[in-house]
This record gives sequence, C-alpha cells and structure tokens, in this order.
Amino acid sequence: MSRLGDPDERVRWRASDALAKIGLEVGSVDSLVRLLRDERGPGRGLAAEALGRLGPPARACVPDLMAAVSDPRPDVRWRAVWALGRIGPAAAPAVLTLRAALADPDVRWRAAEALGGIGPGAVGAVPDLVALLRDASSNVRWRAATALGAIGARDAAPALARAVHDLAENVRLAAIEGLVQMRAGRAVAEEAFLGALGDADSRVRLHALRGLDRLGVPSRAAQRALETARRDPDESVRAEAARILRRRGR
Repeated sequence: MSRLGDPDERVRWRASDALAKIGLEVGSVDSLVRLLRDERGPGRGLAAEALGRLGPPARACVPDLMAAVSDPRPDVRWRAVWALGRIGPAAAPAVLTLRAALADPDVRWRAAEALGGIGPGAVGAVPDLVALLRDASSNVRWRAATALGAIGARDAAPALARAVHDLAENVRLAAIEGLVQMRAGRAVAEEAFLGALGDADSRVRLHALRGLDRLGVPSRAAQRALETARRDPDESVRAEAARILRRRGR
C-alpha cells in the first residue's frame, strides 16, 4: 500500500494497477483518493478503477470521482464513470455529473451504464437516456435501454417498446428485458412482446415469450401467439411456448 505514495510515478502506476486487479481493503481508500488527486502521473485512472472495484464501501469517494469525470485524460474519465456505476445507489449525488458525461464521446456509453448502476436514484436522467435510444451508436442505444430498465421509470416504457424494433439485436433484447424489469403496464408491454414474436432473431422471440409469460394470465391475443410459437422454426422457441402453455394448463 505504501507504494501508492512512491515518488516514482511508474511505481505508483503499478501499485494502483495491482490493486485494481486483486481488489482492495477498506483501509486503502485514503491512499487511492490521494493518488486520484495526484496530477503528476498516470495513476489517477487506475486509482479510480480500484475504487470502483471496492464498490459501495467507496461511497465516501463519490465527490472525488465526480471531479475525475472532468479530467483531461479520457482514461481517467471513463474509469471514474465506471467506478461511480460500481458504487451503485450510493453514487446518486453524481447523477447530474453523469448526465453531463452522456455528451462526452469518450465515456457516453459508460455514463449510461453507470446511471443504470445507480438505479432508481437516477430517475432524473430518464429523458436523457430516452433520447439516447435514437443515438447513431448501437452500443449507446443498448446501454441506454439497459439503464432504463434498471432505473425502472415506467414513463419510459413507450420508448422502450419502440426500441423492441431497433435494427440492432442487442438493443431489441435489452428493450424487452427493460420492459420486464420495470414492470411496464400490460398494454404497452404485451403489444411490444407480441410484435417481437415476429423478429428474425430467435433469441428475441424467446425473450418475448418469456416477457409475455411474466405478464401473467395471457390475453386472447397472447394465447394465440403462444399457440403459433409452438410451431416456430427454432426448437428453443417451440419448447418455451410449450412449457408456458403446459404450466397454464393449455
């Protein structure tokens, strides 16, 4: 631990790198914060990463990590953003900082991911995340959809329902899972899941079936869709439809 304060920046870098890889003890937090504030060498980013690996016990470091989100170096910014997401709900004071980071091309998808890590406490970021569902990058859209599900704001359900028809498969899957996670209203969710049963990707169809199942007793339209899914070209989809129907006595 004493090597974090070594005058040689290479030694400090290696020490923080080791901590980031092997995990840390609560007693190391003060040393890592000092390294995070150190403008002399490259150890700031690795200090932020190490704090993130500590998770919620690093909650007292949220202000320092927030400051690091504006660091001139991209590697420091993205690691600070990542660390805030790992700290989780206790990092809620950083929501405004992370919302601003959504405009940073070097960290934007990580900022969306971090907001999801904070969960319901990041509800103020929902409009920003909904806007990102139209981003040119499928990676950004995917993270935004995942974050919206984790935050659980039901007013974002219509936007997630539209994302079920995104061009990127990972975005479509995240949108379905997000609707399930936020327990979206039946009308919105069922329409989205029924539409997804016509998807070209069998994994999307499978997740849509599971989404329908989680809505409870199927409507007539859902019942017909389940019966149709028993004849799906994909074996896993057929098996899932049959399982749901058997469990519901059909």
